[in-house]
Amino acid sequence: MTDHLILQPQYDLVIIGSGGASMCAALVAKSLGRSPVILEKQAVIGGSTALSGGIMWVPNNPLLAGAGVQDSFQKGLEYLHNAVTYAGPAVTLERTSAFLQAAPKMISFLQSLGLEVRRPLETWPDYYDDLPGGLSEGRGVMARPFDINELGSWKAKLADHPIMNALPMGSDEMMDLMLVRRTLKGKIKALKLAALMARDKLTGRKTVCNGGAIQGRMLQISLRHQIPIFTESPFVDFTVSGERITGVKVRHRGSVVAVEARDAVLVNAGGFSRN
Repeated sequence: MTDHLILQPQYDLVIIGSGGASMCAALVAKSLGRSPVILEKQAVIGGSTALSGGIMWVPNNPLLAGAGVQDSFQKGLEYLHNAVTYAGPAVTLERTSAFLQAAPKMISFLQSLGLEVRRPLETWPDYYDDLPGGLSEGRGVMARPFDINELGSWKAKLADHPIMNALPMGSDEMMDLMLVRRTLKGKIKALKLAALMARDKLTGRKTVCNGGAIQGRMLQISLRHQIPIFTESPFVDFTVSGERITGVKVRHRGSVVAVEARDAVLVNAGGFSRN
């Protein structure tokens, strides 16, 4: 666990929150020879990502090319231009282009570190695939199911969800499963689920899918690369010098502690509707 770790007064990159982007950023920093730290307010790790359906929308991702699906930066840009009606500082051409360029590189980078991913098994098109640039094949990426027993003593630190992480089957298969009384495909899914649950019971596995699989695998990779992660360390305030944020103050083990960021502070917190 983190009991033996000591929070240092300085790191190159200080990251608030432990969602999927946090561990990815920490791993990139580590690969560049920098020292990252992740500070999480809750007692568990994973943020909203761990509680999600676990499908990442990544245009032009390497899995598409492997499946023979044609996609490109320009096609993704066309789709977002037609699908996103909001106008504001979060959707400038510069930001949109940065996302479209970085997202497929992110998947390749994480694959190089051992993240096992797949495309959704069932039809999962872009939500507005009839718009110009949309893909009926979908641009989704999911983590492969993960046995959280592989985390050892860190298993108890992974955020859990009573629905999303309760069954050893991905959210991409649930729509068919919900039609178990009406369709043959639903009945086949139910038999598959029963077989997976029996396997886990007999072998002692604890298989998680969806967001739990993303974060379980990301936590495993982060631990392998010795990324320091501190739970129960909520953000209190920024430290500022002039117009520059130079670090944060967090409540850690009963005291407010200042942590300096030599390069940057990344705030990855709040989930979809929690800020």
